[in-house]
Amino acid sequence: MRKMLNLSALFLTLNSFSQSFVSVNYTQIYSNLVFTDADGKKNDNLRADFKSAYAINYQKYFEKGLFIRAELGYKAFGAVSNFGTEKLSWDLNYIDANIGGGYMYKKYKVRPYIGASFYGAYLIRATQMIGADYYDMLKNKAIKNNDFGVNGFIGILHSVSDHTSVYLEVAKTKGLNQLETSAGQLLYNTAVSVRLGVSFLISKNENKYGFMITK
Repeated sequence: MRKMLNLSALFLTLNSFSQSFVSVNYTQIYSNLVFTDADGKKNDNLRADFKSAYAINYQKYFEKGLFIRAELGYKAFGAVSNFGTEKLSWDLNYIDANIGGGYMYKKYKVRPYIGASFYGAYLIRATQMIGADYYDMLKNKAIKNNDFGVNGFIGILHSVSDHTSVYLEVAKTKGLNQLETSAGQLLYNTAVSVRLGVSFLISKNENKYGFMITK
């Protein structure tokens, strides 16, 4: 009982010195696939391809610099390669959900931060192009519907007004779910991305700190 009371008091204390934001963002993704065949040989012919993502998230910042983040959005992953003289490309489109957090150094108006998140994604479209030929990977059950993994990110945030901030973020994504449906073969998503976003203050508890507010 005492532990529950202590945890409740800690939560109320943190919450009394917090601010909540809603953010919208656009991400440029440098995406690739990691494929290993049934003999255990990695395919080194796969090359990264440029994709994009859009998302909205909720962020809660605490007085000590810690923050939590929940996000929902759309993202595209994929890769390119060659089969003889034919170009091969993969286009994987996901509905993506993230939850995570991190730490922001809030001493200056431009504030660096670092964090990590766990993601779960549901595949809504998956196509492979071999030259001019189109192949529906989902219809043919050539890839799994679900993916999950981790993101590590660093960024900078700048408050442009008492209610609005902009941020730039770089992230590394590592898929942890094996996506191949063929026995013995392994396929994983991987990506590096650059994100530009805008955050809008939606709630500020009454306190003297104003730690995310431009003075």
